[in-house]
Amino acid sequence: MRYIRIDLDNVKMQLSGDGNVLAELRKLARVRHPQAFFITKQSTGPRVWDGYVYAITEYGYSATGFLPWILSLVPKDVKVQMVDKRTTITPKHIPTHIGDLTLRKYQKEAISAVANNYLGDDYFPRGMIQAATNAGKTALMVGLYKSFKKANCLVLINDSELYNQFKKEIPELLDKDEVGYARGKEFKEGAFMFAMVQTLASRLKKSPQLGRYISEKNMVLVDECDLSDNKTYKYVLSFLKNAYVRVGLSGTVMIKRIARKNEVKNQNLRGYFGNVLYTITNKQLIDMKISSNVVVKIVAGNNRLPRTSEYAEEYRMGITENKQRHQIIADRVSFNLKEDRYPILIVCKYHEHVNELYKKIKEDFGWKYTVARAHHKTPNKTSILAQFAKGDIDILIASHIVKRGKNYPKIKLLINASGGDGPEDILQIAGRALRTDDSKNKTYIEDLYDQGEHLKRHSAHRVSYYKNEGFKVISLF
Repeated sequence: MRYIRIDLDNVKMQLSGDGNVLAELRKLARVRHPQAFFITKQSTGPRVWDGYVYAITEYGYSATGFLPWILSLVPKDVKVQMVDKRTTITPKHIPTHIGDLTLRKYQKEAISAVANNYLGDDYFPRGMIQAATNAGKTALMVGLYKSFKKANCLVLINDSELYNQFKKEIPELLDKDEVGYARGKEFKEGAFMFAMVQTLASRLKKSPQLGRYISEKNMVLVDECDLSDNKTYKYVLSFLKNAYVRVGLSGTVMIKRIARKNEVKNQNLRGYFGNVLYTITNKQLIDMKISSNVVVKIVAGNNRLPRTSEYAEEYRMGITENKQRHQIIADRVSFNLKEDRYPILIVCKYHEHVNELYKKIKEDFGWKYTVARAHHKTPNKTSILAQFAKGDIDILIASHIVKRGKNYPKIKLLINASGGDGPEDILQIAGRALRTDDSKNKTYIEDLYDQGEHLKRHSAHRVSYYKNEGFKVISLF
């Protein structure tokens, strides 16, 4: 019988044994880089790259998160010997309550999917949870922490609003001595510590003591883990060599739409966290009345544009500086105001677009309604976003700073004026419309179907994303 051996720790593993089997596995555990043709064409080195990104190196090394994938590829006639060198922590029962909070059924199922995850006889408490907006990430994270004995947990976040939310909510769910945090100059140690990833990255470069401290963490939870495939996250995560439990949470992780575009990123995420273990969708949360019912309306966008191979130029002409399109948005705002559908959130990609639309909307409606704008360079953006969340601003034109983690329950209409093609961005923007509130029984999303070689294709993709989420989609043109 053919044979391979896998030696693994919390970070990496090495495969050895039958050379033919290893070569076969290496070939199977790879993905084609979407830019392979262009990269190889520009290559001038003596060795020609074959265009693939491999999960297993030529010397048999691989990230531990790839273990489920690699085991699924092993031929049935191959015997596998596992040599487990991981530091471990022990699971305990899944909690039903955290403080005064009762965990929902799907939250307990998601926690159980991690805490009871086995690969054959080998315990493997790591993976990703695909949790849509309103799934209750605070409860999920604290529930995971409470499901293991002597857990010493680090939660990585990149959103200051979520950090502030955690500072308020976590002490209500755990003993205050357990709770730690880090942002800017704030720092407190704790068995359940949440930290801004940017803060840790900066401090770790100056403090060996901090590196030793977080290396003792045996659990790491990463919020919006689809963002973690970058240098900042990788640098911080490289210190967590003793993290036995590793979980990434996101509503848009491992999206397969336009699959080749995401293949390399998805492979990198799988290498650190493992496979997706549990999914709770927007449609399920809407059906449970945890999320707001959503109706998507697709309206005609810009007029037909001259063909151009330059996407940036087409975007500028067709969206950012297109006055006819600005007027369409103003007309939709007017219609919805008459239907009492406000507060209204209008999302743009670039600051210039925010400023142009703000001038138009302010001129048309500022005499009767409160109109504001917010982007990274807006001096008082934090105050503006807080006022909008409370319902004190009728119309907000904002950049993509609002697309993740922001809680605006009172909005009745969201207009995606930014166009775009990436499913992550589109679904994160749509997530702002899913919060429930007593002032409404549904939320409307309006999107523009634009013309142009690139923009028209992107518009069609956005329609398919909305439909795939189970939203009701109505075309108005």
